[in-house]
Amino acid sequence: MDGHTRDGTAVQIKATGKKGGPAFRQVDKRASHLIFIDFDFDNEVGTVLYNGPEHIVLRGMPEDWGGKQRTVARGTIRKCNDEVSPDDRLPIVDWSLVI
Repeated sequence: MDGHTRDGTAVQIKATGKKGGPAFRQVDKRASHLIFIDFDFDNEVGTVLYNGPEHIVLRGMPEDWGGKQRTVARGTIRKCNDEVSPDDRLPIVDWSLVI
């Protein structure tokens, strides 16, 4: 886990700059929430491709991963993101208004 929200929700943050999907390892404890960001370094832009419960993204994973890292396809991430209700998303802060 990479952090926690103010209410204690565990958050995992994953990112790519290579147009791939996020990679996961089998671990004993999972985050409640996942943020997946795609960075376009040439244009200095980041796009949130997934903001929702981590279990939605991982539901197709096998019970035993055989010690391997598994990648979730970019298209699957987008489909999963479409399933997330607004109430299950973390709010996105427009940092241009803060700085």
